[in-house]
Amino acid sequence: MINSLGLLEVRGFVTALEAADAMLKSASVRLIRQYETSPGWISLVVEGDIASCRAAVDAGAAAAARLGEVVSRQEIGRPDPDVEHMVLALLAPKPKKPRTPKLCQTVVEAEVAIAVQPPVADIIDEPVLPDEKPLEVRFDEAAVLTAVTASANGLTFAELLAVLPEAGVTRRALENLCKAKRLAKVLGRYCKPG
Repeated sequence: MINSLGLLEVRGFVTALEAADAMLKSASVRLIRQYETSPGWISLVVEGDIASCRAAVDAGAAAAARLGEVVSRQEIGRPDPDVEHMVLALLAPKPKKPRTPKLCQTVVEAEVAIAVQPPVADIIDEPVLPDEKPLEVRFDEAAVLTAVTASANGLTFAELLAVLPEAGVTRRALENLCKAKRLAKVLGRYCKPG
């Protein structure tokens, strides 16, 4: 059971480091988790008794104000079990799916015809191989549109590649979807149009 919570939200990674250092050095609290809430905003959550949490949040806010910006701060004394459960659930790290690499094996069968002839000036004929067909990776438009619409802020090209490694996502395919007005590109992020 958590005795008290201290929450401090700051702008900037270095500011968050300085604030966390000041919070942990100033009082007997422990850092439960740091969490990036939106780009550039980092929330720090400490746990301890109410006086320690207040002292830690005061020290963290003072340190953060010297370097950057304090967005918000809050101390919660003896949180209700439902609030405690909500805070811990929101701040719990999301489990990552283990990625298994998919191996691609191509087997090429070739018939080689060798004719026995007397050697004529060290000329070696190369074996004749059948025409190789390139591996086709099809672009899964439906999966891309579903992933983009599920994201509130849209996805970058790198995020799409990470979320859909087998979808055959290419910049050209995404540009074609933008030209067809099925996607929109805003500040480097692909999102639903409108």
